[in-house]
Amino acid sequence: MPAQACYFLTWPFNTDMMIGLVGGKFGWELSAAGPDAAVDFALGELRKIFGEKVDQHFVKGDFTNWAYDPLVRGSYASERPGFHGARAALAEPLDGRVYLAGEALAGKYSVTCGGAYLSGERVAGDVMAALGTG
Repeated sequence: MPAQACYFLTWPFNTDMMIGLVGGKFGWELSAAGPDAAVDFALGELRKIFGEKVDQHFVKGDFTNWAYDPLVRGSYASERPGFHGARAALAEPLDGRVYLAGEALAGKYSVTCGGAYLSGERVAGDVMAALGTG
């Protein structure tokens, strides 16, 4: 059985939320098992950390099945050692016409869905300003 590790991001964007991330072979297996299995696994991990009282505070769980999204296939951005500056270069508009956004360009929120959203908002504002409509 593969390692079953879960990384938790707590209170992202100052919200009462917790995001659990898994990867590798176990991530693929959990994706195949489906949303209910993923939420059950995450709750089990939280019980190991905080005890059974977690259930009293749990409101809702969901699962983003990136493994089977044909446009993503389970990936998210990572950078090679020594290439951190590449993200800043990638965030610069190309000829003032092509703007890129996404979780890879989300600064401290990289590799999160929320980061992708915030990056998209930022770039939309930049595009509006460049067009003189912002």
